[in-house]
Amino acid sequence: MHKIEQMVDELGQRLEQQRQQEITDQIEHHASVAVEDEIADTMVVCIDAGKALIKGNKHVDEDRRSRYEREFRDVKVVSISALRWDKRTGEPHCTDTSYVVGIEHADQFFLRVWVEMNRRSSDLSKLCLVFVGDGADWIWQRVTDLDNDTSCRILDFCHAADHLATACAVVDRDGSERCRERFKRWRAR
Repeated sequence: MHKIEQMVDELGQRLEQQRQQEITDQIEHHASVAVEDEIADTMVVCIDAGKALIKGNKHVDEDRRSRYEREFRDVKVVSISALRWDKRTGEPHCTDTSYVVGIEHADQFFLRVWVEMNRRSSDLSKLCLVFVGDGADWIWQRVTDLDNDTSCRILDFCHAADHLATACAVVDRDGSERCRERFKRWRAR
């Protein structure tokens, strides 16, 4: 098991060095990355974060056993997809999705996202870019660096519904039957 952990760590470090070189090449040297699974019309960029438990600082206890402090860090994740319209159901669907994940400052993470967006399109200015997120400032403040004239921003459904519930509680007094009914109607719309 220890050998597998070492191999995974080594591979992860090599991949991270490669990704950092791509970021440097594109941002500082204006070099292009090879386009893979090109998105031709509409690119959907979904951005979120969650907490993950990681190994913190190492210390040795009285029994000479290594112990690690527990720490929680923000794990940022982005999915980048092509948007396709399903004529049979009359609904849009995301396809050909790639992912970017990082435990790093948002500024560094968005550089990683920019490189992946360019890996998926030879000319982002020609695409309609759709950004979906939870409304967090760390997302929307940085999306302006990625968007173009045809971009749109969408608050994800769960967070939009949460805001609707808050609005209904203000209008109808929280917890009333009228409040619950209004919320159901507005959420359905």
